[in-house]
Amino acid sequence: MSVIGMWFRKDLRLTDNTALIAALKEAQLKNDKLVGIFHLNPLQFKVTSFNHDYFFTAVAHFVEVAKAAGLPIHFLYGEIEAAFEELTQKNSDFKPDLL
Repeated sequence: MSVIGMWFRKDLRLTDNTALIAALKEAQLKNDKLVGIFHLNPLQFKVTSFNHDYFFTAVAHFVEVAKAAGLPIHFLYGEIEAAFEELTQKNSDFKPDLL
């Protein structure tokens, strides 16, 4: 069994999400585990803005809903390519898969 990663970029919906539906079908077909991936880019954080608080409130709610649905969310932090490289090196079962 491998781990399939579903990268949530801007669409934090678990319902009516075409990419998530395809990833779930792929994982079920191959009897693989599906893990959500969310990238945090520190260059985008504006701590003193209202957007900052709203963003993290929305992400926290998304993680709670995903957890309740049985979908773990793995967070990446830092420069995107280095973060994904570190993820694949630390998790030998993880295979980046394009759907």
